[in-house]
Amino acid sequence: MLSFLKNRLPGVVCGKANSSHSGFRISQDVKASLNSDGLVLINLRRGTVFSANRVGAMIWSAAAERCGFDRVAEEISREFHIPVETAREDAASFLAQLASEGLLIVDAH
Repeated sequence: MLSFLKNRLPGVVCGKANSSHSGFRISQDVKASLNSDGLVLINLRRGTVFSANRVGAMIWSAAAERCGFDRVAEEISREFHIPVETAREDAASFLAQLASEGLLIVDAH
């Protein structure tokens, strides 16, 4: 069962879901805990634990809320003063890694 603590970290603001959502959904086998330093994920099926820094927590929160990918990159860029393209590339890489570990599922739509 999905258990996601809704303690939002600053920076990711997602209104209602839109057609340009992240393209991912959280696996039902994952429990997540956010804190001020980042994120801890537990894959219950595989018995593995993952941790991520604050940026990873922002990306995870956005995926959980099905925010648009461009919005996430813009928020990271603005908060950490990095180019949007760098934020976009890093976020895409992180999302791909989460999917490869079975923590996120790619939506087929």
